Amino acid sequence: MAPYMVETGGHGNDSPPGKPNYEYTPEPPLMLSHPDVDKLLAEAREFPDYKYNTKWYSFLRYPRKNPLMFDQLLQALHPHKGMTSHAFVNEEHVDQIDIPIYLGTPWNQRLYEFGTMDVYNTVSTPEEQKKIIFYPPINTVRPYIEYHDEMVRWHEYWLKGKDNGIMDEPRVKAYYMGIEKWRFEEEWPPKRAKHVKCYLQPGGGLSPESAPDEGSAPDVLSHQAPYLDPTVYCLRYSTGVLDHDVEMVGELSLTLFAELDNTDTTWYCDLLDVNEQGEQFVVSTGALRAKFRALDAEKSTPSHPVHPWAEPVPVPPGEVCEYNIHMLPAACVFQKGHRLELLIRNQDDLTSKMAMNGVYRMPFMQSVIHKIYFGKSHLLLPLA
Repeated sequence: MAPYMVETGGHGNDSPPGKPNYEYTPEPPLMLSHPDVDKLLAEAREFPDYKYNTKWYSFLRYPRKNPLMFDQLLQALHPHKGMTSHAFVNEEHVDQIDIPIYLGTPWNQRLYEFGTMDVYNTVSTPEEQKKIIFYPPINTVRPYIEYHDEMVRWHEYWLKGKDNGIMDEPRVKAYYMGIEKWRFEEEWPPKRAKHVKCYLQPGGGLSPESAPDEGSAPDVLSHQAPYLDPTVYCLRYSTGVLDHDVEMVGELSLTLFAELDNTDTTWYCDLLDVNEQGEQFVVSTGALRAKFRALDAEKSTPSHPVHPWAEPVPVPPGEVCEYNIHMLPAACVFQKGHRLELLIRNQDDLTSKMAMNGVYRMPFMQSVIHKIYFGKSHLLLPLA
């Protein structure tokens, strides 16, 4: 995954960036003694997710093959204080940005959407000088050509002083999935959307009507390590057929109360739009490594949980824990006759287009039994 280097304006897949155009003092590297590195390397080589994955294990076996990846694999075991679970930007620098800014991202592209929203929510730019565009959830053609008309108009206004009307237009342009139309807003997220809890129900239901009895038997998701069984199993929860259109726009999250028989797992969730023919369209996704479930109480909101990547905290086997999973923001109209469906699993979809391009989370290489308890487990949706 290629991080965006805010300090120099370079993308990880691009040529080496030049020097920044402002006074800049690089942060000192994290230096470890040889014994510390040897200890960490020994731990990494026995970590199941690395050990049973030949691609990633090769970086640990031959560090000079890719020194940057070697560092990142070691760092992922014991992250630096201050890192967060999905931030691709250094917030200490981003909040110093106060110039006019126009950001864009496709929907449901975790490589871009989380980072774009982090920047949009962190910069110090006045609200009237910020714009954002959410375009359809597809990989744009490279080299990028889509939406360059917006880019040209933006720079003509701010760099050439050409009054082309772009600042008279709505600050948020969003392509709505489900109806395949553009809509416009003056703020993000729209205040007209109100968050509604849709509770997971025994038998695979998903309903805002009422929370089920906490004494109901939990749902069980049993998963063997992929080298024993490569099948990806999942649990599904559905609203049933809608009798009217449902508009969803903004931030959403999934809260699970669950028990494991292991000290860790990876939670994955997908929100699907299912039509009358049973065709499924992915509207939003989310993921959380269980050992990084701790919340940053100051930064988190119910719809936007933030998990600091400090030292991992193993899950106590047999104990019910709360997991707050931040999902990708979205805008969608679920049409009458369709269903909302929530899918829960513990492996990434390696057959997706993004995975085929090398963007995926490592398979969880341990066997684990998940028990999801009812009563408080819910999907939080921004409904307008």
